[in-house]
Amino acid sequence: MIFIIFFSIVLLLIVLLFINWSYGKDAPYYPIEPDTVFRALEMVNPQKSDIIYELGSGDARNIIGATLKYHCRAVGVEINKLRVYYSRFWIWILRLSSQIQIVHQDVFKVDLSPATIIITYLLPETHQKLKEKLTKELKPGIKILAIAFPIDNWTPTKVNPHGSIFGPIYLYEIGKSNPK
Repeated sequence: MIFIIFFSIVLLLIVLLFINWSYGKDAPYYPIEPDTVFRALEMVNPQKSDIIYELGSGDARNIIGATLKYHCRAVGVEINKLRVYYSRFWIWILRLSSQIQIVHQDVFKVDLSPATIIITYLLPETHQKLKEKLTKELKPGIKILAIAFPIDNWTPTKVNPHGSIFGPIYLYEIGKSNPK
C-alpha cells in the first residue's frame, strides 16, 4: 500500500513538473533544434563585443550556443522559474557564468537597451505586443532574429527559409524594418 501511495505521489510530481516546464505566458515552451540556432546566428554573425538578449530563453540553448561559438555576452529573459534554474545550472556546468546571465522576468518588463542583438522564438501575438517596446528601447541598427514567426507589418532585411519546423528565420533591423 505504501508503495502505491509513494508511486502515485512521484507520478503526480512528474506531471506537475511537466506542466510547469511547458507553461509559458506568451509562448509555449518548445525547444529549438540546435542547427536552427546556428543558422539564425550566422545571419547576424555576432562579434565578441555583442550583447545578445533572448526573449523567452527557455533552456538557454540559443545563447549558450552563441557564447560558445562567438564568445559574446548574452542575457536570457525567462519567466518560468524552473527553466531559469535549469539554464543557470547548465551555464554553471559549462563555466559560462561570466558571459551569460539569466534573468527571471517578464519580457515586457526587462530593459532591452543594452542589447545589440535580440533573439525571439515567440508567437505572432507576442511579437505584436512587443513591437512598441522594441522600437522605443532599441537603437537604430540593432538586429532582431525572429525564429519561425514574423513580426507583422515589419519588413525583414533577410529571410532564411531553413528555420525551425514552424517556419523560416526572419532578420529585422531597427530603423530599417519597422515603420516609422
